[in-house]
Amino acid sequence: MNTLKRILICILFINSFYGYTQTDWCGTNMQNHPFNYYDTSVIDQNIPIETLLGEQKFVLKVHFWDFTEDSGTNFTELQESNMLDVVAGLNQRYNGFNVFFKMSGISLIPSSEWAISEDWDGQEGARINFLRDNNYYVPGSINMYAFEQLPGQLRASAIFDWFQGKFLGVGSTVADFENSWVMSHEVGHVFRLRHTFDETIKVEHVDRFGEPEYNAFEAGDFIIDTFATPTGLNENSNDFDPIDCLYTGNAVDPKGRPYSDYEPEITNYMGYSTPCHSRFSHGQIAFMRGVIDVLDDHPDGLTLITTYPIEILYEPYKGEYYVVGPSNNERAIFQYGFDYEFVDCSQASVYNEPSAYNDISFWYGNVISSFDSDFIGPIVHNNHTAIRILQVNDAQPRKCYNNYNRAPSDGSVIHFLDGVPNTNITITPQDSLQINNPSMLDILDPGLYNVTKNYNDGTTEDTMILKGNN
Repeated sequence: MNTLKRILICILFINSFYGYTQTDWCGTNMQNHPFNYYDTSVIDQNIPIETLLGEQKFVLKVHFWDFTEDSGTNFTELQESNMLDVVAGLNQRYNGFNVFFKMSGISLIPSSEWAISEDWDGQEGARINFLRDNNYYVPGSINMYAFEQLPGQLRASAIFDWFQGKFLGVGSTVADFENSWVMSHEVGHVFRLRHTFDETIKVEHVDRFGEPEYNAFEAGDFIIDTFATPTGLNENSNDFDPIDCLYTGNAVDPKGRPYSDYEPEITNYMGYSTPCHSRFSHGQIAFMRGVIDVLDDHPDGLTLITTYPIEILYEPYKGEYYVVGPSNNERAIFQYGFDYEFVDCSQASVYNEPSAYNDISFWYGNVISSFDSDFIGPIVHNNHTAIRILQVNDAQPRKCYNNYNRAPSDGSVIHFLDGVPNTNITITPQDSLQINNPSMLDILDPGLYNVTKNYNDGTTEDTMILKGNN
């Protein structure tokens, strides 16, 4: 498989979905999907998960767009926390089959009209032209646009624009950026997953493989391991239990067989059964990766997917590393949604900037700190540590940052008066001159000390010292 693929994903809401009911929150029209012209019948939905995990790791960038008033002031509502939650949710749901997402940033669009207008009838092309002609997209990234309002009761959609076969995408109102699973649903559409209850081609029968009316390979969502699911299973439905997430309805398929014979897809991300979304099926996973393979190998040159090298996951989404000179207040901060371990590399060579991703020659020791994929909050790459992302590589840490250039701004010296760490102590604050005095230890009396050094970037270093007789 080629390592270079191109994806330009623009989120453009098309008003042909205006007539959807209040329970149809997703405005995606799969009939217009550009991938429909590719032969996906060759995709093996039964491929073992071990094989999938042994294949190439795909990394896609996500870029966010929010609107301001025409003057460029006020009106923005998309918060960094919304964006980080969306990207974390995508990673939590897609990392299991080696698809990763990297937040690339946010840009602003000065246009009150396109942010809030509900009068969008017949203006699909105008909206597309507005974003395309003004370069309101990042080539090669998944571009997510945050609208204040959408026509009718729509909340999210995957959009497909036929201009040179270059645009497709997902998006949402600002409010639904807080529901990160919605974006996982819409990105599923990008990779040509249909709703589990889809009936636009043919209604899927309840019968499963080997039974007389089995038609899962040509009906419904075309995924053979998702059971037939009736329409109308949404947050306002009485046909499923939102606590146990089990089907309680009595609907029958076109052949008269009850859907309850095989549990409908209540928990699937590609359904509407809020709040029960929790899984993609194995067949859906194989199909999404298969779509990437089909596009990559197609001879007509329509390349819609750009993947990036895995090392960009080991780069901060904002902030910077201190190298030399005055201490800066911006620390290197990483997006959450992965399992991180920060490993001691304090005894390695000096790396005033993080070592190259492919440099695995440095010494490293024990884990200093760790963060699970469900952790929410800033994740900082502190000095004298290397990074391990378990979803990518559970053995080798990367990017040792072992900088000895910077000096502390202040600190303290704790003297343990009993010679052991306990509460019988004296604390002596140190200003910048005292804490940086190379003779500081020489003037201390014998005993056990903890020296704390504070840096302007918010980090601290603690060193336990046993001072003997001079």
